Amino acid sequence: MIEVAVEKTFRSKGIPSVELSFQCKIPLEEISVIFGESGVGKTSLFKMMAGLLLPDRGNITVAGEVWFDSEENVNLPISKRSLSVLFPDHLLFPHMNVRENLEFSIPKGKNDKSLFQDLVEVTEITSILAKSISQLSSGQKQRVSLVRSLLQKPSLLLLDEPFSSLDGRLRQKLMTHLTHLQKEWGMTMLLITHEIPEVVRLAKHVFVLENGRVKEFGNPIQIFKTNEIGKLVGEVVQEDPRTKEVSIWIPNQLVNLESSREIRNQNQNQKEKQNDHQKQKVHPIHDGTKTNNLGERIQGRFTPDES
Repeated sequence: MIEVAVEKTFRSKGIPSVELSFQCKIPLEEISVIFGESGVGKTSLFKMMAGLLLPDRGNITVAGEVWFDSEENVNLPISKRSLSVLFPDHLLFPHMNVRENLEFSIPKGKNDKSLFQDLVEVTEITSILAKSISQLSSGQKQRVSLVRSLLQKPSLLLLDEPFSSLDGRLRQKLMTHLTHLQKEWGMTMLLITHEIPEVVRLAKHVFVLENGRVKEFGNPIQIFKTNEIGKLVGEVVQEDPRTKEVSIWIPNQLVNLESSREIRNQNQNQKEKQNDHQKQKVHPIHDGTKTNNLGERIQGRFTPDES
């Protein structure tokens, strides 16, 4: 378990102080997400966990090891914290090319050539290994930074908006690979993202921040699902293989529907029994040829589950 209980006040001349007070327990060896609007303190929380920002008071304990304790005057240096962190500004060395940046990040005695090759291939950066950092696009820098973080094989991986500059295809590909690596390594992964579909696909737990504090914690489906009634046009992001319930993302809402196969069956029944349409919980108008593919576009009428 990662236990965080820290406070930090930011003071600037002429504007009100900003106070952060985080208290949360983050499960080990799973993927969790820190979610919230810009300015609520997500990146500051990461920096305090990484040892890059000193809390005013509190403590941080990871798997029983104390990383920070203001009362006991403990502040473990970042070099002794078993973590890797990726921030949006990338922080790549401009005087090195891509390959040199990556090789510099590999811990001594842990030069895993097969892992190196696997990561540069899956992130599609093989062709830019000899390029200087100044020649890279924002998306390329983001992928290089991600590979650099993973080459360290950390116990704790902190990723701040790791997919923000990537197109949809690469985003899906890298999310799938990250999930695979997390399970294979037993790694604890903590992400910051504004994209609810990413939260649902990746995380078991989500911490919702508001005004510098943890407002909600729980399962992403339960946190984000809607209780409103209306027309649905969105994207399939998850299906429960046991219940066949489908989670669909539409702008600013997450809703749960029955599987698309069942939706189409209901659509056929509606044609045969027009008088029963008021009893149907879902009135679909989607008629794709594939069933429940992630990313499948779907639309329909829905009434939220009241159970």
